[in-house]
Amino acid sequence: MTQKEIADQLNIKKQNVSSAMILLVDKEILLKGPKMGRSYAYRLNPDFGWKGRVASLDEYRQKRR
Repeated sequence: MTQKEIADQLNIKKQNVSSAMILLVDKEILLKGPKMGRSYAYRLNPDFGWKGRVASLDEYRQKRR
């Protein structure tokens, strides 16, 4: 999903989406991934959000160490 598509869905300016993305990357809430075409892929840092069991999160964190 592009920043323009996000802005359109939220009914806000693209510049605000861009500023928010920069802030979230700076705070390492979003992790910048590989470039895909003209854009980068982003993913949520699992230390800030996790969907699933707590045990699964603990296992994931152990593997990352």
